[in-house]
Amino acid sequence: MRREELINSLKNSINVNIPVFLWRVAKPEYDELPIIIVRDTDDKIDEVASGSTEHNLKIEIELLMSDNTLTSSKVRETINSILQSIKENEYSLGDYLSLDSVDLDLEQQERIIGRGMIELTMKYHTEKWEI
Repeated sequence: MRREELINSLKNSINVNIPVFLWRVAKPEYDELPIIIVRDTDDKIDEVASGSTEHNLKIEIELLMSDNTLTSSKVRETINSILQSIKENEYSLGDYLSLDSVDLDLEQQERIIGRGMIELTMKYHTEKWEI
């Protein structure tokens, strides 16, 4: 499956010394942070020619960080590092990759929790009826 290959390539392209997971659903503990979670969420499909399909795959990359002194600047720096890692491998990640949005949030709990969310669209082609 091309989708599986591409999402694994994207996961492996994120080289920022933070553990990267595909579709982790268990809530992480403070001592596990920072972590990055990659999800391939929505695939808009268009038939472009007989036997060919164009995919517009939505991807979320969630960054979770925690520290008593965590700042928005540190979260922004880490998000930028993730984006630069992806940029270095962009041409091996489908036919076209676009950055759709970047969100940032800080929340005070037991510790400060920082969350960054990157949304991408990956375009690629397959044979009809394949993902």
